[in-house]
Amino acid sequence: MAAAIGFEFAVVAIAKQSVVVEVGFEVDAAAVAAVAAGGAAARNVFFAAEGHAAVAAVAGLHEYLGFINKHDNKTPEKDNISELRRYELPERRPRLLKRLALILLTLVIVAAAALYVLYFRRTPLPAAAPHARVVPAISTIPGIAACWVETGKTFSRFSFGSTAGSVLVRDPAGDLLIDTGNSSHFDDEIRGFPFGTWLKLKSLAGELKPESPLPQLLRQIGEDPAKLRWAILSHVHLDHSGGLMDLPPLPVLLTREELQFANDPSVQARGYVIAAHVQKFPSVAAPTLQFNPVPYETFDESADLYKDGSVVVVPLRGHTPGSVGIFVNLSPERRMFYVGDAVDDERGFEERVGKSMILLDSDNAGKVADQIVGRLNDLHEKVPGLAIIPAHGRSAYKKFFPGGPQSCVSNQYTR
Repeated sequence: MAAAIGFEFAVVAIAKQSVVVEVGFEVDAAAVAAVAAGGAAARNVFFAAEGHAAVAAVAGLHEYLGFINKHDNKTPEKDNISELRRYELPERRPRLLKRLALILLTLVIVAAAALYVLYFRRTPLPAAAPHARVVPAISTIPGIAACWVETGKTFSRFSFGSTAGSVLVRDPAGDLLIDTGNSSHFDDEIRGFPFGTWLKLKSLAGELKPESPLPQLLRQIGEDPAKLRWAILSHVHLDHSGGLMDLPPLPVLLTREELQFANDPSVQARGYVIAAHVQKFPSVAAPTLQFNPVPYETFDESADLYKDGSVVVVPLRGHTPGSVGIFVNLSPERRMFYVGDAVDDERGFEERVGKSMILLDSDNAGKVADQIVGRLNDLHEKVPGLAIIPAHGRSAYKKFFPGGPQSCVSNQYTR
């Protein structure tokens, strides 16, 4: 590729047919002579470097050719000369560097603006309509604990503090797994998608691939995967349901709306739901999670899984048609509300802002999802002691689980 280049070079040897210069280019003397015939206006010398043509602007061209002519009539013994002479080109190098610096600065500014718009700009959302709070009666039930099981995390690029995995609820009536993270076969699962879909999945959900399979991490905290009573999914996207592929068969709690969404071919074609995962779900005709018209906190419907108030599920429709949130009540003072992907992080419900643009595409019903953010903000202000935990909000997990990943808390201990 031809390019204008400004640099200092040194003639190190001269023969009748060619001149070899320090930078490794070979110059045909005939070509140089042809350029010289053009007079002082001729400023370009063509260099051949590894078969590619390059162009360099040369100053002092007549002096340069005079140096060659000076030795043309010498004896063959003196045709090859070892003396070194330097020729400095015009002040084109500083100008070129300035232009390159300006281009680079422009590219950096454009890239930074694009990243800000795609990943960091968050749109303020309207407040939720006034909604009365129904204060639940919460008792301290011995033997209940919650554990953070982190299968994947990333601090790279734009997913600062992101996590994926599960919350394990230990209960005397049977243990419950909330979400399951990505499958350990994630790369194989997305391989057959068109390139654009594959790239989207690889760059977003793919950054949270399991570092270790979910069953292995459960065993590290003393949990036998084969003895789990249930799994409940906040929603059916692949980075929340994939871990089911690594677990022994177990009942999965899902609403009818979410099962219909999971079985929609157009949803599967976009890559958000993997067909193999759906085989682990109950049939649409037999949903395993249904809400009762029993108000709970600021929600009109609820489902009390253990019938003792320890785990209560409420609808969070918006991100997907059947998204849910799960309250885990270890004691009146130690409560968490797992909200899946209703918000990206703590900023969502604390500042009442929407998701970054890059993630908005994953919301099934944007306006409804925005209303849920307002509801969560309202709940946060009314119940400041409640730990609201977004599925990927690592900082929220760390506050509720001071022992970090693969640790548990209960109404009696933290370990």
